[in-house]
Amino acid sequence: MIMFQIVVAIYLAALASQASRFVEYEFESVNVTSRIDPATVVAGCRYILTPLIARHQQVGSTCCDIAGQ
Repeated sequence: MIMFQIVVAIYLAALASQASRFVEYEFESVNVTSRIDPATVVAGCRYILTPLIARHQQVGSTCCDIAGQ
């Protein structure tokens, strides 16, 4: 029974980790040329950090920059 609970906990942690990506990133489609056939345009995807995450990406760089002292 304990092994089942461990497996369920691991799966739930993995699911939560992947689901959090939708909160951290905004995905948008872009058109790029194909690597195989440069005359062909294919759809690609790129991600941008959401404003909430981007604002805190460089924690400490403005208030506690040790290298700049």
